[in-house]
Amino acid sequence: MLVHGRPLVYRNDAFGRWWAFVKHALYIACGHVAGLALVALAVLLFLMNLRRLGEDAGRAAEWLEQLERTNAIQRQMLDAAVRHPRDRDDLVERLRGKRF
Repeated sequence: MLVHGRPLVYRNDAFGRWWAFVKHALYIACGHVAGLALVALAVLLFLMNLRRLGEDAGRAAEWLEQLERTNAIQRQMLDAAVRHPRDRDDLVERLRGKRF
């Protein structure tokens, strides 16, 4: 800022000291606000990551349950295949003996 062609310099007067204090306080406050904003952003990203990890864990648990059901059905099918009659004579024997 120019006053009468010369730069306005605040030296030892009270306003100059007050203005320097205000500038310093604003500089510090902006630094604190920026720091708090960064911390808030980091916490927000951390919580969003936790939510995503929870969803992934839920999908993995659901996949595991489905896999267990599929394996149980396949075991039942294999057990039934082991117990099936080998030929017609074996089938007739089972039907006569009521072991079918």
